[in-house]
Amino acid sequence: SLATTTAPLLSLQITRPDPAEQIFQQYFAKPKLSDLTGYWGDADNYYDQNWAALAYSLYQKQTYKPEL
Repeated sequence: SLATTTAPLLSLQITRPDPAEQIFQQYFAKPKLSDLTGYWGDADNYYDQNWAALAYSLYQKQTYKPEL
């Protein structure tokens, strides 16, 4: 689940940046504008969406602002 992937991602960001980048790219990154769907994984999973947005924001060191 994305919710349980957030903590390891943010911990590894400090201790092991290379595996953290792999996790980020696999689960959280949106590499192309055409891939932006407004959600990560299951759109109906409230907790995954919130944790994924938090992970994305903290990993990128920016605030996630979804386009409306």
